[in-house]
Amino acid sequence: MSSGSPSLWTTSARAIQALSYLRSFPFDKIKTDRSFIKDLTKRSDCVAIVRAKSELGRSLNITTMAEGVETGDQLDRLRVQAV
Repeated sequence: MSSGSPSLWTTSARAIQALSYLRSFPFDKIKTDRSFIKDLTKRSDCVAIVRAKSELGRSLNITTMAEGVETGDQLDRLRVQAV
């Protein structure tokens, strides 16, 4: 994304449809993939995604979980986000 030109993320009809589907699909856990956990201590975008998923779970009263926690630093970062 650092091509030098501005970019925009918009909520398209397809994205709205996906979010609507999310609302209607009954689920009781939100899992964060190990690829985000692996880089959690190195990349701010991974921290932001983990935080957003954690906040979504908290807002919807849904349990969140993280896959692939291998270090104490990763666990500490997750605890800060309450995953």
